[in-house]
Amino acid sequence: MNILILHSLSVSGAVSGERIVFNREAALLRANGHNVRAIEFGPRRISNSLFYRFYYLVSSLFSLKAFFFVRKNIKQFKPGVVHFHGLFPFLTLSSLMAARIDGVKVVLTLHNVGFICCEGGFFRNHGFCDTCLKSSMFNGVLNSCYKNKFASFIKYLINEVSFSYNFLNRNVDSFIAVSDFIKSAYVTKGLDYSKIFVKYNHVAAPNIDSTEVLVKQGITFVGRLTKSKGTDTLLSIMKSIDVRINIIGDGEESAFLKKMSGILGFNNVYFHGVLDNPAAILMIRNSYCTVIPSVCAESFSLVAAESFVNGIPVVAYDVGGLGELVKKSKAGRVSKVGDQVDFISNVEFFINNLEENKNAGAKGVLFASSELLEDYSYSCLMNIYWL
Repeated sequence: MNILILHSLSVSGAVSGERIVFNREAALLRANGHNVRAIEFGPRRISNSLFYRFYYLVSSLFSLKAFFFVRKNIKQFKPGVVHFHGLFPFLTLSSLMAARIDGVKVVLTLHNVGFICCEGGFFRNHGFCDTCLKSSMFNGVLNSCYKNKFASFIKYLINEVSFSYNFLNRNVDSFIAVSDFIKSAYVTKGLDYSKIFVKYNHVAAPNIDSTEVLVKQGITFVGRLTKSKGTDTLLSIMKSIDVRINIIGDGEESAFLKKMSGILGFNNVYFHGVLDNPAAILMIRNSYCTVIPSVCAESFSLVAAESFVNGIPVVAYDVGGLGELVKKSKAGRVSKVGDQVDFISNVEFFINNLEENKNAGAKGVLFASSELLEDYSYSCLMNIYWL
C-alpha cells in the first residue's frame, strides 16, 4: 500500500511533538511493509525580512504552491491514503482540496486545537482560556492571541473557513484526534463526530539493559521552558523541593530560571539543555516522578507517555489531554490548574511514598502496554485508513 504522509514545517523550524509523531508514524508504517513517502513541506530557510514574514503569513490562507505540490505527488506516487500532520502555515487548506480532487482517501491528525484557537493551546494571559471554544473565535483577534492582531486575524480567517463553510468535513474522510479532549473540542465546534477517531501517539517499548542500575535520586522536567508549559510552577517546585531537580529543555524562560537558581543558591537544580531521547529517558527512569506543570491545554504528552512506559509516575495539572492521560492511566496525580501548593504536595507524595510510587509506575506500564505501543498504534492506523 502506498501512503503519502505530509507535514507542514514550522516557521521557527523547531522540533515539535507534532514533528516527532510524523516521523515515528512514517517509520512505523515502513517497518510494517508499506511504501511510504513522507515529506515535510515548506522552505528550509526562512528569511527574517518583514516582507517574507508578511508573505508567509498571508499565503497561509491558501497556497497554490502547496496545492500543485500535493497534486504532483499524488499523480507520481499514486497513494491509497494521504495523511496530513498539520497544515499551518505552509500546506494550508489548499492541500486538502488537492487531495480531494484526485479522489484519494484523506486523513488529518488533529494534534492540537489550532483550528479553534488562534494561539493553538487554549492559553492566554498566563493561563488556560477556552473562550473561542465556547463563543466566537473572533475573540482570538480581539485579544491578539497569535503574535499580533493582524496575524491573529489571518489565523481566524483560516479557522472560520474550516468550520463556517464545512470545509474540513467536506474535504477530510477521517480525523485522528490524539485524545478524547481534542475530539470533544472539535465536535463542539462542528466536526462530524463519526469521522473522528481517537488514537494516542505511540512510543517504543523500553530497551532496558539488564545490568542497568536505577537510583531514584530526584524529579525530572522535560519540555519547552515557557509560561504555557508551567515555568511559574517549576520555579515554585525549585523553591520547595530539596531533592535533585533535572530540567531538560530550552525556551524563553530558560535564562530567567537559571538566574533565579543562581540568586537563590539552588545547588540541587541541574539545567541540562536539550538532550537526545535516550539520555532524557534515562534521566526520567532514575527519577521519583516526572513533573509536567503545563497550564495550557496539552492535547497529548509524549513525555508522559515515555514516563508511563518506563514505569515512572507523572504529576500534572488536570487540563486538556494531559490531565485525561494521567487520570485514565492511574499512573500519577493531577491538581487543579494553578494550584501550586497541591501540585508540590503531589510531587512530595511520590518522593516520600515509595510503595505508592511503585504501584503507580506499574499502572503506567500496564496502560502503555495496552494503548501506547507500536503494535496497537499500527492496528489503529490500518483500521482508520481502510474505513
